[in-house]
Amino acid sequence: MTPSPALAADAEAAAPAAFALRPGRADDVPALLDIYNYEIINSVSPLHLEPRTPEMWQQWFDDHQNTLHPLLVADAGGRVAGYACLSVFRPAGAYRTTAELSIYVQRDFRGRGVATRLMGGIIDLARDTGELHALVSHVTADNEPSQRLHEKFGFRRCGTLREAGLKFGRYHDVHVYQLLLEEGR
Repeated sequence: MTPSPALAADAEAAAPAAFALRPGRADDVPALLDIYNYEIINSVSPLHLEPRTPEMWQQWFDDHQNTLHPLLVADAGGRVAGYACLSVFRPAGAYRTTAELSIYVQRDFRGRGVATRLMGGIIDLARDTGELHALVSHVTADNEPSQRLHEKFGFRRCGTLREAGLKFGRYHDVHVYQLLLEEGR
């Protein structure tokens, strides 16, 4: 549930892609699923081992149709270039004001400013709720582009879960990043 290791945040300064940010729509679900499943198969971000099914992804989509947990899509002329979403951080009621942030960019659109625009857009949506206090992201330790992207937007690394995930025959550390929404305004 963290940004892709191939985000190439260092290349974000390249000419921006022609795309618009908009809320996710039901007809985006197949493209969103393709983006996520590509990362499951080809990267350690996310740490899922099996591709998600259309039924699972429809439920995921439905879970992101509210103010506290929105889904934001980068639309490049009718093509989904990437997405950002806020998800339930933990089910206990005391965590209601914290959301987990995830960003994924379709491989053909990397290095074109998509992740940067999505990050800014989803943070703005989080602040606009008036109900969220903090955002959290879990980033695998070898995903340096994602770490730089989070730091660029004021996220702080709060700690490391050592060898938290086993994928592709090796253990992966996971860094925990947090942004308090009142900071950096």
